[in-house]
Amino acid sequence: MDYHVFYIALQNHIQTQHINMKQKSLFLARLICILFITAGCKESVHTPEEIQGEAIVTGSIKNREHYPQVKELTLQLPYFQKEGVSYIAPIAEDNSFYFRFQPHAQMCEVSIYPYVEHLYVQPGDSIHIEIDFKDLLNLNITGKGAELNKQLTRYTEGGGYRQQYIIPQQDYRTNEEMETILESEWKERWQRYQDFCEQHQPDDATKQYIEEILQVDYYTELFRLAESIINYQKEGMNAQCYMEKLPDAIQLFESNAITPSHFRLAENIYQYIAFSIFESKGQEKFGIEDVLAPIKDTAVEQYVFSLALTQTLKNGNDTIQFANHKTYFDNIVTHPYLRSSLLQLHQTTKNFMENPKQLSDYILYGHYPDEIKASENLAYMQPFYNLLKKHHGKMIYLEFWGTFCPPCLAEMKPLKEMRQKYSLEDIIFVSICDESDTKEEYENILNKFEMHIPGIEHYYSSDLTNGKDFRRIKQKLNINSAPYYIIFNKEGVIVNYGTLMRPSYTGTSACIDKWLERN
Repeated sequence: MDYHVFYIALQNHIQTQHINMKQKSLFLARLICILFITAGCKESVHTPEEIQGEAIVTGSIKNREHYPQVKELTLQLPYFQKEGVSYIAPIAEDNSFYFRFQPHAQMCEVSIYPYVEHLYVQPGDSIHIEIDFKDLLNLNITGKGAELNKQLTRYTEGGGYRQQYIIPQQDYRTNEEMETILESEWKERWQRYQDFCEQHQPDDATKQYIEEILQVDYYTELFRLAESIINYQKEGMNAQCYMEKLPDAIQLFESNAITPSHFRLAENIYQYIAFSIFESKGQEKFGIEDVLAPIKDTAVEQYVFSLALTQTLKNGNDTIQFANHKTYFDNIVTHPYLRSSLLQLHQTTKNFMENPKQLSDYILYGHYPDEIKASENLAYMQPFYNLLKKHHGKMIYLEFWGTFCPPCLAEMKPLKEMRQKYSLEDIIFVSICDESDTKEEYENILNKFEMHIPGIEHYYSSDLTNGKDFRRIKQKLNINSAPYYIIFNKEGVIVNYGTLMRPSYTGTSACIDKWLERN
């Protein structure tokens, strides 16, 4: 049993919200008590037929000399946290490329990073794309499936479609005001769609797809706003009433399409239900089964459960939770694509835990064979490489945090306590604070928590490098949240990483102990 499964599933969202400190602390303290309850087996009611037929995407590159460093293309299927199934195709000497894959849906929206943001693929399609490196906005698409892509692209890229709703929480004070603003935004988008239909006369398949995406976007925003009522503690507003809207949103997951928008909606439904439970149950214990209860035996249930498992793998390299819940996974996650994506992530994580050096080298050095070659081509990484060289021969427990981040501050005391467990000769703790606030505030926090103790090196990001290069370092290390932790063995190999590897998590000490024994 591990409360961090649920904790991590919400942590990134929590820290980015402008929630008052008291509420954040209360909510985070409550999550410490949450257990991921092992659910019993049940007969699944979601057994979609396997999608028959592969899809082929071929293409050619014009004006390749404009980006000569580009050697390959990546076709990405959507999933949570950008962990979807990826296919990599080299660009041949004749400037051609070739993908062959199983869409796993009657309509699957994919991307060819970073040149084709939206590509709509159906089983049996044979699409050819001409990409001009000097004119990336104008793609030439031919072949089977081309017409649907042309029509949808005309809509999504033609100025008529706006995916994101932007409704600031200060713009409404009552449920009625919130709903009025949201409805007004919806009507505007629907009118733009009607104008598009009148001008371009799209076929029925195109219209069906667009209408569905418009509804997905609407409910994604609705549940985000409903969640914000709880987060901002808006007096006089009722978040629980939107539970009755769940069936309408869930219906959208019975579609034959799989798009990035469906995954965003699933995440917002998950977060809304979780925050609602916290608000209504208070100090009572609850787990993932409580989150699943309002959506039990529905099409979105397997999405939410897949998200919970994805979070444990993505944020803590935790393969144990997946193993403990394998039977439940086999019964509830029946969609071929969800299964294949999660199984691939699990296998990748398992491979890393068994042999971390290969992935570690890629994280640190990219396509270059070692630190020397990487330094020549990734100069911005040199301050980070210097840190590793400075402490070579010791384990390194590396922390990235921010002064704005309550979960970060909550780990100050556990960090000191964990520091006391280990010899100064065995491991060094390195704490790096982002320039999220003034250096004065940074120093005040260190003094408040009495963090200046032997064995913990503290850095304010600007003392390490400039702001631009620090952001590039974080991007290279795939750090997009705080707090974030990286554990190095004595040879400078990354052996674990993620938001889960915090001092308060028992698995962190277990990981350190394991690698100290190996060394």
